[in-house]
Amino acid sequence: MLQAERDRVGDVYEGNYGNEEFQERTRKRIDWICEQTVGEEILDVGCSQGIVGLLLARAGKNVLAIDIDAENIAYAEEHLAGEPADVQKRVQYLCADFLNYDLQDAAFDCILLTEVLEHLEAPEACLEKISGLLRPDGQVLVMVPFGINPHPDH
Repeated sequence: MLQAERDRVGDVYEGNYGNEEFQERTRKRIDWICEQTVGEEILDVGCSQGIVGLLLARAGKNVLAIDIDAENIAYAEEHLAGEPADVQKRVQYLCADFLNYDLQDAAFDCILLTEVLEHLEAPEACLEKISGLLRPDGQVLVMVPFGINPHPDH
């Protein structure tokens, strides 16, 4: 993936990329995602630069955040290193292909799948895997882009 095409949601959220209006819209979207998250054990599939996992860990949630892009995970881990120890121990960033990664007997209260499905050739496989990881009273939060987006996957 070219750097120009890389998702920079962490940079935007922190005010390091784009204009103020874009930052405000991004912050509202990310904050809304965090507000909708239920339970204590969270899985963030396709976590990008890890900002949601970081914010949830700051709020006391335990988060496993997975992304296939090593640069995104490196960014997330670099930002996590500057956090207090109690936040650091609550979030784990993992560079892996979610569909092929064995989570063994893990179970989650909430699974986040935000702006991921539109990138998958077989989204049903992802949804099936998620359904096996969700606790019986758990919640899945799915978001896909709405409207016209110049990215070819959207």
